[in-house]
Amino acid sequence: MKGIKLITVLLLVFVVGCSSNNNANPDPNNNQEPNDEYVIKTLEKYPIDLLPLYEVIRVNSNDYHVREDKGFIIGKDLYAINFESSADIDDIAEYYRELVDEVDPDMDYDTYNFSGIIDNRRINFFIQEGYADNAVGNDVMLSIGADPSEYADTNMYFNTYPQLIEVFGYDNSIEYTYTENYTFDYVRYVISYFTKLSKDEVFDHYRELYKDKENFTEQQSTETTYTMYWYDQGYLVQVYFNDYSENKGMSISVEKRN
Repeated sequence: MKGIKLITVLLLVFVVGCSSNNNANPDPNNNQEPNDEYVIKTLEKYPIDLLPLYEVIRVNSNDYHVREDKGFIIGKDLYAINFESSADIDDIAEYYRELVDEVDPDMDYDTYNFSGIIDNRRINFFIQEGYADNAVGNDVMLSIGADPSEYADTNMYFNTYPQLIEVFGYDNSIEYTYTENYTFDYVRYVISYFTKLSKDEVFDHYRELYKDKENFTEQQSTETTYTMYWYDQGYLVQVYFNDYSENKGMSISVEKRN
């Protein structure tokens, strides 16, 4: 379950965006144009010496996750980065396969999707041809477990977290994710966890507190997923609830354009 949760969070981080139009609120439905500026940067403590960005053209996003529980594969906390490279996908794969101390044979899915170890830290690689309409190179997604000496109870990048919504219904497995997305020019803070409360109990609680906020909206995305969102002080605030099992998954997020 923890591995599935981690993959879900990473996918959300990489594909969800908001508008770069500074005259409007962030769009919760993600109908926006990408930023055409090229940014090359990592988070402050990303281990660039261990895991360089091969032939990087631009970085699309950086994330840092801090989790309550240690995962069975990646470890407890991790950095993730999505960038575009000018190199051919075969050259990218060869570079990273030679860089790691060893490739995990149980997670060597194909040439471009594999896992390895550097300095006793787990690294996952996903490499593909550039696919976005605004792609300028081939797409590379990396994640690397944090050094155990850096393990923390809270995310260091949450020092700027705006207290616009509180955690409610927490049961176990809390995770704090900080994202800087340069393609769509936003910063996002996400707190995800499992709850034993029902969707109605959770939504009734947040509705009572925030129903008078700007553009307060509730919607059902799929048969088991529900969202509510509103705007507060220029931030997009969202609640996501997945009623897929007895141990239900939910997250709260706060997002702001730069």
